[in-house]
Amino acid sequence: SHRIDMETTDTASAATSKPAGIFRHSKFRHVYGKAAKRDRCYDNIRVTTNSGDAQTALCAVNPLYLAIITDAVGGGSFLVLPLDRFGRVDRDPPLVAGHRAPVLDIQWCPHNDHCIASASEDCTAKLWLIGPDLFDGGRPLTQCHRELAGHNRRVSLLVWHPTASMVLLTAGADNRVLIWNADRQLVMREIAFPDAVLSCSFSWTGARFVCACRDRLARLVDARTGRVMTECRMHSGGKPVQVVCLRDGRVFSTGFADSSGGRQLALWDGDSLASIDRRNLDDFGSSGVLLPLYDPDVGLLYLAGRGDCAVRYYELTDESPHLHYLGVYRGAEPLRGVGAMPKRGLEVGACEIGRLYLVGQRGLCQPISFTVPRRCEQFQPDLYPDTRAPASAIGAEDWLAGAEEQPLLMPVTPNNHQLVLQQQWKQNSLNATYSSNKAAAPIATYLSSSSRRSSPPLARLSDRVDRLADTVRLLAAEGADLRSRVARLEAAAAAAAAGNQHNADDKMVEDDEKDGSFESDDFLTAES
Repeated sequence: SHRIDMETTDTASAATSKPAGIFRHSKFRHVYGKAAKRDRCYDNIRVTTNSGDAQTALCAVNPLYLAIITDAVGGGSFLVLPLDRFGRVDRDPPLVAGHRAPVLDIQWCPHNDHCIASASEDCTAKLWLIGPDLFDGGRPLTQCHRELAGHNRRVSLLVWHPTASMVLLTAGADNRVLIWNADRQLVMREIAFPDAVLSCSFSWTGARFVCACRDRLARLVDARTGRVMTECRMHSGGKPVQVVCLRDGRVFSTGFADSSGGRQLALWDGDSLASIDRRNLDDFGSSGVLLPLYDPDVGLLYLAGRGDCAVRYYELTDESPHLHYLGVYRGAEPLRGVGAMPKRGLEVGACEIGRLYLVGQRGLCQPISFTVPRRCEQFQPDLYPDTRAPASAIGAEDWLAGAEEQPLLMPVTPNNHQLVLQQQWKQNSLNATYSSNKAAAPIATYLSSSSRRSSPPLARLSDRVDRLADTVRLLAAEGADLRSRVARLEAAAAAAAAGNQHNADDKMVEDDEKDGSFESDDFLTAES
């Protein structure tokens, strides 16, 4: 078969791999990447040149917004754009500019599409609420919703908890990892390490995490207690190691080999960090750190090398060889940052199983769509298992007390893949609703739309729905008040009419008595 990228495996992997020539069935064998046209890209972005020690992706994306860290004078800022605002970015766009030093990492909250966290060299991490007013007013957003000040040196890494509400992990240059209840601005756990943490990833349920430190050791840590369960040296090279926890419990890493200097891929056991598979990439001319982007729904892994023009993608399986090369996308511009779209933001009707946003060194952000070719133009349900829903499964205090839940999942459908959260962005609360009963959890409401690009921006539409609901409630209250007033007026009118009639009868009696037209006994008889 045709292979674009040459790879070599180590002796242990080669001994257990299947014999050559055996056909491996996979629905993702022919996945291909296609770049969006120029008029569907984002241009003229002043991408930051400061990536920090952690080698973060500098870009974050969700079904509503695209965020990219930018250069700023005298402080730190990042750019947030609605996904439907393509083209050339204004010279002075509205920025999120509340840090006093450069921003090093940004991450969207997986449970609220309007909440984003940022880490900076000013020793703080901040939470921001992004709404339509950021883009309509034209002024930078400088007032954050929550400020997390607990590190003594720069904060270089952010990781959201996959299941617990508003639980955020921050890693700083002070060799400490802090696990926050971000909504209460409370440090729930403080963990000290011998050296700075450069990469970190939570397990599928969030009970533990794996981190790679500057001392070239990777550590498996119990997230609630902070106890280091085991540690090992994953790669012998001196450059930063990137780790990601897989859905089945294993751990994947990218690094460098000390002997050859080339880049390495490795797979590890999630309980003991024992080596399962390792292979070298035959690309000695490239020295950029490989950023792994993992799709837990279908087991695909995208590797984007900083400074490279190529994005490789693999399929992970349980059997040896565990890592199967699928293909490579080659662009024209060296890569500076990359962000991956969640599954609920894809065009699933067109068999799109992944979309990356590649940020080039010249300021162009280009969406790359990865598609499975199918002859049938209808929705292919076998490509889309249930994916993560934008809602937390458990509260922060319950998680810290020992409760453990799987992430909430939602089905992927062709017409309802754009979500509208029941919990919209508000200036007074970031608490996402959660429930231990997954069937009763208010996950989301779906918006039917035949074309995502032709529909109005989702945030504006949600804001209109909120305003209409408030108007309906006010009108209903006014209607009830009017009905009550009308009833009171009718009662008063009836009483007044009865009183006037009685007064009129008394007046007639008085007039008749004065005239002497009849005696009172006659009046009483007539009255009876």
